[in-house]
Amino acid sequence: MGQRHQVYVRLPKKFYNNGNPNNKKEKNIGIHHHWLYGITAIRLLRNYLKFQENVEPHSLDFMREDYNALEILKGCYSLDIEKGYYHGVHELTDEVNDPLLGDNNNGVTVIDFSKEKIKYCFLSIGGLQCLDEDIDIQQDNWKHGNVEKPAYINFYPINAQQWLNLHYSENTLRSYDKKDREELHKILTHLKKYEVLTLKDLIRIFPKLKNEFLKAEEIHDSIQPNSIKFIRDKK
Repeated sequence: MGQRHQVYVRLPKKFYNNGNPNNKKEKNIGIHHHWLYGITAIRLLRNYLKFQENVEPHSLDFMREDYNALEILKGCYSLDIEKGYYHGVHELTDEVNDPLLGDNNNGVTVIDFSKEKIKYCFLSIGGLQCLDEDIDIQQDNWKHGNVEKPAYINFYPINAQQWLNLHYSENTLRSYDKKDREELHKILTHLKKYEVLTLKDLIRIFPKLKNEFLKAEEIHDSIQPNSIKFIRDKK
């Protein structure tokens, strides 16, 4: 049971956690969250990136020796003070470089600090069970222009708004009270400052999954100009 989700962070070549300022290689770290999907995944992503923004002097110094990057990731994804939310997480080991080795049924979050611009994405790697839809059905709906169900593509990166659209109908979102709607709008606006990871970026971060990413690109590029997008973007 559970909505199993993993969060992966790509650290730059020079990072300071674990007392190793001379590291010359990029590195992945990650955590397993046993109950994460929908709006909560968006909120915790925003909280984690906001923490990074607030670290003095507003740079990647949160990776210096006295700021252990893994412990910060675990903390930001365990606790949401504003919502009175707590759910423990644990560190990824072998699966940190190959998401297919993990216990996943509701996608992953990927965050990249290794280049000049910070990027992120949400990603389905084997279907999103919380939508109660088989991936083959999802892709069939997408290919045949079925507007009743939004579709997604495994291993194809999407942004926070698209992730939200997958999980909630417009009617559901309109049913939230005004305060919650305004707060969600602020979160999505905040995340717009970050670019979304490309397939090329993801191949660099997870080279073992290159074939999966190339397959996703082929599926996405096969869409007809007048047919439904792989995600129903709500304007």
